[in-house]
Amino acid sequence: MTSTIDIGRDIITRYADDVAFVADEETTDDLATFAAQLAAAAENAAAVDLLYAEDLTAAAVYLADVPTAAAEQRPVLLARAEHLLRTGCDALEEYREMC
Repeated sequence: MTSTIDIGRDIITRYADDVAFVADEETTDDLATFAAQLAAAAENAAAVDLLYAEDLTAAAVYLADVPTAAAEQRPVLLARAEHLLRTGCDALEEYREMC
């Protein structure tokens, strides 16, 4: 069984470069910092009217809630965030292409 920590690391590993680029920050491996960067990236994507920027905002909220959530809720929050990141990833890639 995959642990919550492993799921969080997988999410960060998969999206850290794009999120950091769009947030204009250095990449991170810390979940709280990644969630904050994702929120900033979502704002930047929304500022240029990219589709799915709202998915990035929601994913950031879910990720920010993980550390304080009850243990049984953490996998649910991570799964929801990952689902939203899959669709929101298009906005990250489109933003990178614009720059």
